[in-house]
Amino acid sequence: MRRSGSALPRRLPPVLSFLLLSFAIFPLHAQEVTASISGTVIDPSGEVIPGVTVEGTNPDTGARSTATTGSRGEYVLPLLRPGRYQMTITQPGFRTYQRSNIVLEVNQKANIDVRLEIGQTTERVEVTDQAAPISTEATDVAKVVDNTSIQRIPLNGRLNINGLLALAPGIQNAGAQD
Repeated sequence: MRRSGSALPRRLPPVLSFLLLSFAIFPLHAQEVTASISGTVIDPSGEVIPGVTVEGTNPDTGARSTATTGSRGEYVLPLLRPGRYQMTITQPGFRTYQRSNIVLEVNQKANIDVRLEIGQTTERVEVTDQAAPISTEATDVAKVVDNTSIQRIPLNGRLNINGLLALAPGIQNAGAQD
C-alpha cells in the first residue's frame, strides 16, 4: 500500500531551492547600505554642461567613484559607502570645483548642483562650509546612531537594540499606538 503523503517531501527541496534563489537574485531594498551623490552641472549663465568629469573620493579609505555628465548636465555617483567624501569637478575652460566634508549616511541620496565658473583649469574654487545636502527625491526618515553616540547616551535600562531604536524619528513602541 502506498502512502499519499510521500509526495510532499520530494517536492519540498525544489520549492525551497526556488525560494532561496529568488531571494539571492532579487535583493531586498530595505537592506541597502550604500549612498549616492547626484546633481546637475551648469555654467554661469545657467546652461547645462555635458561631458564634465565628476569624481568623488573618500579620504579615509581612498575609494574613488567617477562619472561624466550627460547631455542634460546630470551626473550620478552611485553605490558609495557611507562616510566622508570630497568631490572634484573638472572641465576644460572652467575653474576646477572642489567640495570637501560631504558626509553620507546609509541609503542617503545627496543632491549637489554645481555652477562652474569660467577660468583656467589650474584655478580652483573650493567650497568648505556648506549646509548638508538635502534629498528632494525621497521622503525617507532615517537616523544613524554611531558608536560614539551609543557609548555616551545614558541607556536608562534600554540595554538592547530596541532601546536604541527609540532614538530614531518616527519609531514608537507598539503599545503606544491607539
